[in-house]
Amino acid sequence: MKTGFLLLFLLTSGLKGFSQSTVHKNAVDVFLLRYNENNFNGIYESFSTKMREAHTKEYYLSFFSRVKQEYGRLTLLELLQYKETASHKTRGEYNGNFESGNLTVRISTDSENRIIGLYFLKGDIFL
Repeated sequence: MKTGFLLLFLLTSGLKGFSQSTVHKNAVDVFLLRYNENNFNGIYESFSTKMREAHTKEYYLSFFSRVKQEYGRLTLLELLQYKETASHKTRGEYNGNFESGNLTVRISTDSENRIIGLYFLKGDIFL
């Protein structure tokens, strides 16, 4: 009986850790919509100050244009992993299905739902 409760606890704990928060999901949905609408400026506007300072705006706009040109529209983001810290920072890793291939997409947000990390990977290689 105790083993059954322990197993049930472990299963439900694992599932809870794997589901993404509504706030994070909203940020991802907005990213997906803006990417597919070529609203790369809108994506840039959703970045944290630190992200904006990491590279120029032109760098990011050019990067998104290159990804869009090579891979096309983003048709699906399938959640693979999700983590949330005590300070409400989140990180989701997704299998991104594009019109012309698949990429791993990692999106991290801060407590204000600003994007603090955005990575596209082909295998183990960052684009």
